[in-house]
Amino acid sequence: MSAKGTVTLIAAIIVVITALAVWDIQSYPDPPSGDTTPSVPDLPATPCPESTAEPARFPNDVSEIAAPYAGQGPHPVYGSFESYDEGVAGRVLSRKGDDTDWPDLPDGWLALSASSPTVRLVLCEYVVGIGSDRVDTCEYAAPRYTAPVYEAKYRFLLYEAKTAHEVTRFDLDGTKVSCDDNVPYQKEDGAGFVVAKRVDGAALTERLRPFVEPAR
Repeated sequence: MSAKGTVTLIAAIIVVITALAVWDIQSYPDPPSGDTTPSVPDLPATPCPESTAEPARFPNDVSEIAAPYAGQGPHPVYGSFESYDEGVAGRVLSRKGDDTDWPDLPDGWLALSASSPTVRLVLCEYVVGIGSDRVDTCEYAAPRYTAPVYEAKYRFLLYEAKTAHEVTRFDLDGTKVSCDDNVPYQKEDGAGFVVAKRVDGAALTERLRPFVEPAR
């Protein structure tokens, strides 16, 4: 082959190699910019569903750190008042102040918080019925207003903290009027605020005792 032909061949090879390199680069998308760490969805705080007809929420923040429901009692209970009511509009909070004050259970029964590694049980509270007649009145000073008190029926769901397994469920009537420990809420959309009678701590204790005190 002549020198001229050799030069022409080399030039042709260079053109082909360059074209292949450009095609190879263009065949791959540009790498994404910024943080490429996949997002992890937030877990629900507790196993308490929004309705007693729904399954427990699992996994959840409590189940990630909770102790097994086993060993000597009492088995510490975390009382969740994040749950929504059923049968009435609005939402009932159990009491003002820190949630470790709720419910009124014996010393040693309550977990200090939902993030306590000692928690073994989670108690969820729902309102399943509100009476139609005013039975009392609560007066509040700041701001100044009054709120009617109504009869109420509650449903409690008790879950194993570690597994979200339902241990038991039961209903109790509200029998106690304590204006300081009740947060007024709207009975119906657009209506004024009302107070629901609360469950007595002694009655709640007796329903929970078979599941909290015995060794497992």
